[in-house]
Amino acid sequence: MRKLCAALLLACAVPGHAAEPAKPQPQFDPLEFFTGETRGQGTVKIIMKPAYTVRVETRGTPDGKGGATLDQKVHEAGKPVRVRRWVLYPTSKATFAGTLTDAATPIKGDLSGNRLHLKYRMKDGLAFEQWMYLQPDRKTVLNRMTVRRWGIVVAHINETTRKLP
Repeated sequence: MRKLCAALLLACAVPGHAAEPAKPQPQFDPLEFFTGETRGQGTVKIIMKPAYTVRVETRGTPDGKGGATLDQKVHEAGKPVRVRRWVLYPTSKATFAGTLTDAATPIKGDLSGNRLHLKYRMKDGLAFEQWMYLQPDRKTVLNRMTVRRWGIVVAHINETTRKLP
């Protein structure tokens, strides 16, 4: 019975990624990057389900208090478009905080070199952890997300976000 349970758990595993270490350059300024328009495209992989695509359109505006408001349209295959709003602001040179319309907890983040790491919990109980890496062209961010329920990884999202001119 134990072998069967172990085999079932392994079969349900979501292929993912390990967080990469931050690189010193280029320095990531998330407020600068997300001010204006960005477009993201990626893949969502949920356990025991086929992967599907996601597209995200974001318009970021300074909030006048040192932070930014990010209005997003999320397009997921087979679902209606979802609209949500992020508010991000620095709390120090290396930390960020904020809100997200569909999150149950405040967003907490830390910044190191080219990497922004964010953590928050959604209203449905899912815990999200994101690692965003600014690329050398300074116009591309690789966004790697891990989603957990009860501490168990249930999904991964890998997205590439590009700043529009």
